[in-house]
Amino acid sequence: MKKILAVTFVGLAIAACSSSKKAPVAPPAVEPPVYNACEGKKAGDACTVCAPDAKDCVETAEVKACDAEGKCSSSASPVQ
Repeated sequence: MKKILAVTFVGLAIAACSSSKKAPVAPPAVEPPVYNACEGKKAGDACTVCAPDAKDCVETAEVKACDAEGKCSSSASPVQ
């Protein structure tokens, strides 16, 4: 009697593992594009460091502009 139960149990386990259904696969994560404040702008054009849709970014009050290297920066003097 014990042998029959063991064989039956093994048979059920194999049947359960060999199911033709596959688990759903999640689509690959899509990275949002990196915000480039000076993309499409020339040196001297106004810019903001924070992306327009960034909820966790706070813009400073100083006026910023794109520099010759394509970076958004302010003309404020560093604190000494």
